[in-house]
Amino acid sequence: MQEEFDFGFTAVTGEELGLVVTPPTPPLPSVSPDAVAAIAAQITELKNAVAALKPVSPTQMTRVEEKIDRVLNMELHELNAAVQSQGESLSSVLDEVEERANATREECKEKLQALERMILPLLTSLMKNPEKPYIKWEGRAEKIAAQIDKITAITRSYGV
Repeated sequence: MQEEFDFGFTAVTGEELGLVVTPPTPPLPSVSPDAVAAIAAQITELKNAVAALKPVSPTQMTRVEEKIDRVLNMELHELNAAVQSQGESLSSVLDEVEERANATREECKEKLQALERMILPLLTSLMKNPEKPYIKWEGRAEKIAAQIDKITAITRSYGV
């Protein structure tokens, strides 16, 4: 069982303590009359500047729109040219990848056929005369080692 430790204090309210603390009120910001006058002058200047602007005529607006259209068309033309260039590059890369994949498939097919020609004669010979329970196989260690060498030469040269 854990023993409680007494730190020697108790919690009390402000009333129990006899104190009621009120937070101080922050001072109100003051703005000098000169600062107000300066801001008002700036606002008046801005109003005058806005009023002095001439309204844009429909002809001027049309000219601006035409210029914007020309710039956008130039950008679009450059973007199309870049995309087309990238597309051609990508197409040539894909063509080369496909050629290499086909060459690899053909190489794999040839090696598997060569491997098949080495293994199937052995299996066919082992199937002959299934009614006889024993196989006589003189010199088999040398023959098997030679065949293993041929097979590993094919399988370990793949992709080289």
